[in-house]
Amino acid sequence: MKVIGLICALLLSASPAFSDAPTSTSRGNWATDGQRFVPLHHHKRLASYVEQMVMRLNIDEQGLSKKNIAVASFVDFDSTLTKTSMLGNQLAENFMQELRKQGFSVTESKSTGSIKVTVSGDIAYSRQAHEVPKVQSCCVLTGTIIYSPAGIEVNARLFDLRNNEVLASADGLIPYFVVSHLGQMN
Repeated sequence: MKVIGLICALLLSASPAFSDAPTSTSRGNWATDGQRFVPLHHHKRLASYVEQMVMRLNIDEQGLSKKNIAVASFVDFDSTLTKTSMLGNQLAENFMQELRKQGFSVTESKSTGSIKVTVSGDIAYSRQAHEVPKVQSCCVLTGTIIYSPAGIEVNARLFDLRNNEVLASADGLIPYFVVSHLGQMN
């Protein structure tokens, strides 16, 4: 029994996932980050973190369940507040899905109002402003992304489009390993 315990202790001390030596969180080395364990394989989804943030928004207390909510891309928290990424767009997509699952009316802002039949497929979306009709929404949910050493800090806000009043807000910290598949993280 002591031999098995000794073997297990040796294996754990030799394992890079439990090493005390600090290493970076670069895309090529997700095994450790200082003293923290970072799984090489996981089943965590971005949608799970978004679900928690939507629940913390407490939107139902604002009486908005029947009003159209628009969702915009999340942007990097920098001097321009105009740079988005695959992560920012994916956050918006996940917030749209979660709001609908929780019973809120969500406006699709990228719909052209028709289907364009092309050789590569039938397309109903566009990012060209002239192809997308203006939609009426009471408010918009969007937010900022901050790349911190601990992970990605997401600050979500729901605000009234008429007067910019913040109706609800929530924040969350998403570990880098959860979104590594979305491309290079800062």
